[in-house]
Amino acid sequence: MDNTARVPTTPPASPAAGASRDDISIISSGLKVIGNLESEDDIQINGRVEGDVRSRTLTILENAQVVGSVAADTVNIYGSVRGQVMGTLVKIAQSGQIEGDIAYQRISIDEGAVLEGRVSRISNAGKPATAPAAKPAPAPKATAPAGPIADAAVGGNGGAKPEAGKSAG
Repeated sequence: MDNTARVPTTPPASPAAGASRDDISIISSGLKVIGNLESEDDIQINGRVEGDVRSRTLTILENAQVVGSVAADTVNIYGSVRGQVMGTLVKIAQSGQIEGDIAYQRISIDEGAVLEGRVSRISNAGKPATAPAAKPAPAPKATAPAGPIADAAVGGNGGAKPEAGKSAG
């Protein structure tokens, strides 16, 4: 028997401190939305959304599904997302499943969460903190510079030029 204390896997049913019930839009468990959702307040999804979701705080509950990109200051994922996730703070619970890339400033991933995609940190300006890997520059052609030091550097006669008056060839 494991006596380890556990963090609840579902968020509290009541609104967050300081937020009134009117500040939260709820997609109930029996509701399927096809289209984009955008709110300056909070959104809680219990059902299914097929479209992009933008809000201040977004909570995707355990049985909820989102097929589309999600973006919020705080993104709490207890259910599944198939699409890009972007947030200042991204929290993925043990029951959370993401199939897509995540861009974050701060992130928390519980043991047991499923993630199939890339994870990258964004700066405060909303740009990736590290530049994407650039294509390697083509290798310069190997040419030995002229002069006695260059000839010694390439191993004696290896870089020697033909003497004046003699033709190469």
